[in-house]
Amino acid sequence: MHDRIEEMGMNIVRRLHPHEPQRHNRLWVKKEVEYILVNELGTEATLSIRLQYTELHPSIIMKGLTKMKKLRYLYISGRDCFIERFIAYKPVKIGMGCSNISQKEGGERKVLNELKFLNIKHTEFRIFDLGLTPDLERLDLSGCYDFEEPHVPVESLKLKSLVLHSSILSKLDLRLITPQLETLNLEGCNNIEELHMPVECPKLKSFVLNHSKLSKLDLGQTP
Repeated sequence: MHDRIEEMGMNIVRRLHPHEPQRHNRLWVKKEVEYILVNELGTEATLSIRLQYTELHPSIIMKGLTKMKKLRYLYISGRDCFIERFIAYKPVKIGMGCSNISQKEGGERKVLNELKFLNIKHTEFRIFDLGLTPDLERLDLSGCYDFEEPHVPVESLKLKSLVLHSSILSKLDLRLITPQLETLNLEGCNNIEELHMPVECPKLKSFVLNHSKLSKLDLGQTP
């Protein structure tokens, strides 16, 4: 039912301006998205972009996004890229998959105050600094097999869902994450031996820990 509703919505969007895709508020047809980005035809009308398996260079994509000042959702899978390059005008939701993506080391670090959803599946991501995303609610790094650790800042976070499926991390300290956490998925984290939970985690509803080396678990106060 959800797929049918989504398909109907897409058809409605395409009927509005069938020969001017740059005026659509949602872009997902690969050849149209690439054409708009390459020719820098983007406008403020675009709120959502989904571009899969692209061969466009990250610099071309970034340049093509500059006029899309109201962009709220961005999903890209394809070439090597730094996540900082695709932060265009405070998106609320970012998704990237099947890329050799990484966080740039050194230089200026951008704080993404409005980012709430971040999905980076099946990439070569290794480290993520949660201090750059203070309002992040959902972080999905499933399939990031080289992921080693999240950097958790001292300040309070709003994180509700954390998915680290099949990463190589051996320990995880969640004591600094606020009691907002509802979902924790560590399935396939075969190397994890240490897990430190917050003293209170009253909203935790789902916790998956298959195939780990964990020998002792203290969930604290998790009613």
